[in-house]
Amino acid sequence: MPQYDSITAEEEHRFRANNIIYDHVFWGAWAGIVPVPLIDLLFMTSLQLKMMREICVEYGVKFDLRQARAFLFALTGGGASALATIGLSAGKATPAGVGVGVSLAVLAGASTYAVGRVFLSQLEKAREMSALDANSAKEEYQELLKEGQEIVRDAAKRITQ
Repeated sequence: MPQYDSITAEEEHRFRANNIIYDHVFWGAWAGIVPVPLIDLLFMTSLQLKMMREICVEYGVKFDLRQARAFLFALTGGGASALATIGLSAGKATPAGVGVGVSLAVLAGASTYAVGRVFLSQLEKAREMSALDANSAKEEYQELLKEGQEIVRDAAKRITQ
C-alpha cells in the first residue's frame, strides 16, 4: 500500500493548482462556444484571470489584477494574436460559424491550459506576482498551447463517445 504521508506541501500545492487549471480548461473550451462574438473573448480572459487568482490563493501569493493582465497580454501575444482570435470570434456570426466555434473552443481551452501551466511554473519560481516574466515564457507557452489542443480534443472525443 502506498504511503501518502510522504507527499510534500509543495507537491500538494502543485496537485491542487493543476486541478484548478484543468477545471478552467473545461470552462475555457465552453467560452469558445459562446455564440456571441467578442463576448467569448471577454469570458475567456476573465476565466483565465480567475484561474490565475485561484492559483495565487493556493500558493498564498498576493494577487495583483494589473500585473496579471499585463502577464496574460504579454504571454499570449496581445496584439496580433488577439486580432486573429477576434477574427475567429467574429467569424461565428457567419453562416459557416459552427466550424469556427469548434475551432475557437479548442483554442480557448488550449490557451487556458497553456496560460495556467506557464503561470504556475513562473509562480513556483518567483513566489510573487511582481517577479513574473512572460517574455521568457513565450516559447513554453507555445509548446503548452499545442499540448493543450491535444488535451482538449481528447477530452471532447471522450465526451462525445
